Amino acid sequence: MADAVFVRDGDRHVRPTVSDILHGEAEDHSTQVHRAQQRFTVPRMRKDVLVELPQDPLERVHRGHAVNLGLVLAISDDGPQVRGQWLPGGRSFRAERMKWAKVL
Repeated sequence: MADAVFVRDGDRHVRPTVSDILHGEAEDHSTQVHRAQQRFTVPRMRKDVLVELPQDPLERVHRGHAVNLGLVLAISDDGPQVRGQWLPGGRSFRAERMKWAKVL
């Protein structure tokens, strides 16, 4: 169970594996956790959600977004692409993005 967390889904808690998480998006006082076919609202700030994960698959790419590095298909100056969706990438995170991207 090291690769899983429990999140609330209506009146129950479900266990998506951390590697299935595509990205996390900060809302006002909560975080939207996106999977391929499902989205969960976690009533915690994004930075707290990132700390609680059992491993570090999610990397911040913008002040409001964190992305699963293993699922990034493309990267540009504007941000990463995950499963056909382009996410915003902040300028202050660009150097770090290019470091983990290992561009040849």
